[in-house]
Amino acid sequence: MSHSHLGVYLSYYWFSFIGVLLYGHAGYVHTFLLPITPIWVGTLMILILSGLAVFAGIEVIGRCNEFLTPIIIAFLIPLFILAIGASDPGQLKPVLAEGIVPVLKGAFVPSGFMSQFFLLGWFLPFLNQPKKALKISLISLLGIVLFLFVIDLLTIMVLGPITGKLNYAFSSLIQYIGIQGSFERLEAFTVTIWVMGLFVKLSVTLFMLCYSLSQLFGIRSYRDIIAPVTLLSFNIYSFNAFFTQNLLPLVLLLIDTLKRGVNKSLL
Repeated sequence: MSHSHLGVYLSYYWFSFIGVLLYGHAGYVHTFLLPITPIWVGTLMILILSGLAVFAGIEVIGRCNEFLTPIIIAFLIPLFILAIGASDPGQLKPVLAEGIVPVLKGAFVPSGFMSQFFLLGWFLPFLNQPKKALKISLISLLGIVLFLFVIDLLTIMVLGPITGKLNYAFSSLIQYIGIQGSFERLEAFTVTIWVMGLFVKLSVTLFMLCYSLSQLFGIRSYRDIIAPVTLLSFNIYSFNAFFTQNLLPLVLLLIDTLKRGVNKSLL
């Protein structure tokens, strides 16, 4: 596979990945915080903020993450403490009742999320101290694994067997704790964590998409295409649906009709 083909594929992947992030964000916020507000409002706002961060540069995105990460941790720890009070370790049993195979099958989809860690490799050329990258990356990975482990463990110990049937299990857990403890709108904390984390992730992905496209097509600066790429990202499903389900079949039909007309005229 040539470099250009690989660049096209990766650009398409980032473009699709942004759509996945926005779709998940829209459903999450609509479910837990703003059920009446039109979905496109929150989606457009966070996309605009991410676009501004991308325009400011990769250093600004890094500084935003540096600022938001302690806030996210500060929100998570009290939620963990509240969840521990409602947990039941007996919900974890039986352990490996059906062997290791179901565990491996269940780990397949989450492994896709964990493998997103390779995104950091795209920023190696921008580091001013690349020798520290390995150590910091491993520490970050360990921290992410630890937090995910605690979240999954607490969720199972509180919600038990229904955990796997919930779309947003941890948020449902916090919502349940709020009801049990008479805390109003406790799930707003999880929404805040979600939005802050998504902002950083979306900014990083949008940056990689714009940078990849600028390198692929020889554009002077990736900043020149931030606005149109952000707009297309907002309309990603509509654009893809229109192109795939309307425009593409119509063009193919038109080409086939023209070929038939030319063949008949030659006979």
